[in-house]
Amino acid sequence: MSIAVLSILGVTECTEKEVCEANRLELGRNYRVHLLVESKVHTSTVVNEFLLNYGDEICPVGGEISYSDGEVECSVHSEK
Repeated sequence: MSIAVLSILGVTECTEKEVCEANRLELGRNYRVHLLVESKVHTSTVVNEFLLNYGDEICPVGGEISYSDGEVECSVHSEK
């Protein structure tokens, strides 16, 4: 029984990471489109406003989302 529980937990963690990665990729694409459409230049203020309007359902476990060096990062799932 404990092996099955550990296996399920591993699958759940992997799925959460994959969902977070997919959401971050989509967020990054949408942010770049936003900059182009709105004729804006990236600044911390612009990205913070965008993130506020985008919503908070990026990371399924509530990781903090940030934008650095052209990449959307998660405090839980990012490699850096």
